[in-house]
This record gives sequence, C-alpha cells and structure tokens, in this order.
Amino acid sequence: MEYGAMDSHSAGGVMERLQRVLTDSIAQQLEGYGHEHAEAQLLAAVALERLHTVLQVRDEPGTEFARMAPGDLSTLWEELRAAGAGRLLLDIRPASDPAAAERGDVAVNVVEVERRAEWGTGDFIEDSAFELHLRRTELLDRLSRTN
Repeated sequence: MEYGAMDSHSAGGVMERLQRVLTDSIAQQLEGYGHEHAEAQLLAAVALERLHTVLQVRDEPGTEFARMAPGDLSTLWEELRAAGAGRLLLDIRPASDPAAAERGDVAVNVVEVERRAEWGTGDFIEDSAFELHLRRTELLDRLSRTN
C-alpha cells in the first residue's frame, strides 16, 4: 500500500464519509427512541452541526461569543461536555455592545477546554441522540422558525 499526502479533495471526501457515518449512527439511536426516519436524520444533522462548532471551540482557545444570554451558558457547557469536554475555563464579561449589555447579555471567551480521558465517539453518538430525543420539540420548533 502506498502512503502519500492527501489532497484537499480526498480529505474532503473522507470528512464527508465520516459525517455521514456519524449522522447515520445518531439517527439510528433516535429511531430506537421511536423517532421517524426523516426526523431522526434532521435531528442528527443538528448534532453534527453542533459538533462542528464545538470542535472549533476546543481546537481554538480564544473563541469568543460576543453576545450570549447568561442562560445559554448551560447550553454551551452541555454541548462541550457532549463532545468530550471535562473541564471548561471561560472568561465572562458584560457584552461590549451597549444595547446587549443593557439586556444582560455577556461576552464569553473560551480560555481552555480539557478533554475527558474516557470519552469516545460512541459516547458522543449516545449522548447526542439522548439529548436530541429529550429536546426534540424545542429543536424542531427552532428549526421551523429559521426555515
């Protein structure tokens, strides 16, 4: 077998296949909870999009969320935890936009994310499917408002 550098086209193909496998695995878990196939696929795509955001945060300390409602901090923690975070260090300040700060919004800067040693892909699939199952109504409502 010959090993060589992957070009961006072949790397993209590998990522697409990996995303498809993860989406299908999460969807199968959701179908096991009783969701219809189309709904399970839609919710699994939401999980994959969240994973992409989470991986960016984990790979790049210094990621900043300029305006976030304080209540959304728990959502950020849940999503990072579902993607393997074991410890999270945040710098939280009032939002720099005066109107947002007056509403009580905060700016959140990710200082450090430490990964759980025992976490694996199977954990992500199971945790994501279960959370999506529990938050089904809220997520589908949010999706319908954005489309």
